[in-house]
Amino acid sequence: MYRVLIVDDEIISRLGVTNLLNWEAHGFQLVDSVVNGYEAIESMRQQPIDLVITDIKMPVMTGIELMKAAKEEGHKSAFIVLSSFDDYVFVREALKMGALDYILKLDLDAEHMAAVLEKAKEYIRWQSTEKMPTHVMDKQMLQSARKDYLKEIIYGQIPFDKTYEERREHLSLKLPYKNYCVLMFKVKDLDKTLNEDGIRQVIEEILEDYDYAYICETGYEELSIVYNMNAYSENEQYQTIHRLTGRINFIMKQYFNQKVTIYVSQTFGSVEDVPLAYLQVCQTYSLKSFVSDDMLVFYDEVMRNRDYRDYKSFESYINRFEKTFQKGSDESVNAIMDDLFSYVEKSKYIELGQVRFFMSSLVYITNNYLDKLGYANKLLWKSEEEKYAMLQGIHRKEDFIHFLLELQENLNAITKDNSDNYIIRHVIKYLKEHYQEGIVLKDVADQFGVTNTYLSMLFKKETGETLKEYLTGLKIEKAKRLLKETHEQVIEISKEVGYDNEHYFSRMFKQKTGMTPTSYRNSAE
Repeated sequence: MYRVLIVDDEIISRLGVTNLLNWEAHGFQLVDSVVNGYEAIESMRQQPIDLVITDIKMPVMTGIELMKAAKEEGHKSAFIVLSSFDDYVFVREALKMGALDYILKLDLDAEHMAAVLEKAKEYIRWQSTEKMPTHVMDKQMLQSARKDYLKEIIYGQIPFDKTYEERREHLSLKLPYKNYCVLMFKVKDLDKTLNEDGIRQVIEEILEDYDYAYICETGYEELSIVYNMNAYSENEQYQTIHRLTGRINFIMKQYFNQKVTIYVSQTFGSVEDVPLAYLQVCQTYSLKSFVSDDMLVFYDEVMRNRDYRDYKSFESYINRFEKTFQKGSDESVNAIMDDLFSYVEKSKYIELGQVRFFMSSLVYITNNYLDKLGYANKLLWKSEEEKYAMLQGIHRKEDFIHFLLELQENLNAITKDNSDNYIIRHVIKYLKEHYQEGIVLKDVADQFGVTNTYLSMLFKKETGETLKEYLTGLKIEKAKRLLKETHEQVIEISKEVGYDNEHYFSRMFKQKTGMTPTSYRNSAE
């Protein structure tokens, strides 16, 4: 088991990471959880730690300061950095300090973490492997050592100094040009298929035609290529990448029956920026994989077309649903759904994290609505486990649309059953149970999540009298029974049915019955 330390000043975040998945099933053991970098260093001094998962912004000592301190003290732990901020200043600094991955908390889920843990395993295993001199290595061992070193470059685990040059030359890893980019793609069941070695070998043969392009496994079912291009113009780079990715796609489909999407970073002018290029393809994957099945996706294109208004747009849909559920809007659920379908279809790039947040919010307000209407048995998610399973099942746009269609179907069925008469039946039941509490129209409207005006109009339409008239009738009927069946004084009865003023009660009683309370009691004896 690899030993894990979690570092975050927010207790909710620490608990969230702790309960994200079954750590032991992935070969990891949680050994400690602390609130800042200072406590983390103390923990690392007291016990061996293989992997540190740390927030980047913390009091006392930040995540980056923790990484620097760990490096200075000679700790070999792998680092995964978490943050609430999409800030490339932090990204670059974290990667330069050797972070294996940089994850926005909003995008963090069990699947993502499992993939990152596989990457961490690779790095930890690599750290524990003794390096051999090249003269005692056979070709296969040399290729393996080169791939390990390439991974080290991609993960940002090396200082780019004299030792870097010496080691690169030692392994015959040639990178003579100034144009660097990273290409990444996912291969289903890579570590389970009999074709695992075959896939890599065939792609390596393709890469031989492209001078200085090297491939290695960078995560679960994930292959990455570092391409050092001899291309000067953007157009040349674009055409070269198109030719390379076209051949890879053809081979994957023709020989391995897999359609793959290849994600391409920006082109950088230094090998030191390869970790940032790798981060770009990972971010491109998290955005683009949700939307469509394009076979080639460039980071530049995704960022250029990315809709930063996703959060605001989804928030506006939540507000519209809430208004409709509260009857504060004439807009129908179907009209909102049609608009939402159109928005999703037209969106070129959508954040998966935003989609899952929207789904969670939408189900929350829908369940509140169903609960108020007495449909507790029809709640969309009846437990946190059910909610988690639903959200983890959303990977692509088609999954999201299927969820929306299912939700629309459920709401339409409930709306059909939920006639105005149904609402009023529940209002009447509520009035009969609470009439003595001095409730008014606003109390009832709030209870059922509708506006005063709507409830007043609907009640009159369904019962033929106003809610106030109906409530008065309930009180007077109860008072009549008490006058007949008990010897309580009139003042006590008036309070029991919800009137603080005995004279006002007597006036209302006479209005309804034509007699005073005392006369009514005498006539009933």
